[in-house]
Amino acid sequence: HPAECPPFRDEDKVIGSRVIVAYEGKYYPGIITGISKNVTLINVMEQTGKHWRKGRNFVWKQGDSL
Repeated sequence: HPAECPPFRDEDKVIGSRVIVAYEGKYYPGIITGISKNVTLINVMEQTGKHWRKGRNFVWKQGDSL
């Protein structure tokens, strides 16, 4: 687990970039799959036992921390 996640900067928002999403006290690796003016779409992976699988899409809205 990362000790502290750096802020999500506009210049980091590139389709295909890898990111870590902190959600409800857990960390999820993901890839940016879409970008619009106020929303970034991230496809995150979820851990099932020892393995990771393709998870759900996470919508990051402008002003939310990531």
